[in-house]
Amino acid sequence: MTSVASSVPPSTIMRTMEFPLFVDGQETTKSAYAIFLLNKDIEQLLNYIGAESLGPRHVLANLKQLTTIIQSQQYVSID
Repeated sequence: MTSVASSVPPSTIMRTMEFPLFVDGQETTKSAYAIFLLNKDIEQLLNYIGAESLGPRHVLANLKQLTTIIQSQQYVSID
């Protein structure tokens, strides 16, 4: 049996990591703006490849459309 020694203090290993599904207070404006910017990026990528966006409120649908198109045989080349 082998063992591994670590120089990382136990306090950093046991620290709880938090990934909130919602934001509190003033952060809602920042998160809404971040989602807006994400959707604009996706729309620009769709426009770049010649596809049309489904609209500003369809972030996940636009992302699905983008990934479907760029994974198609037209864009994927296996050398």
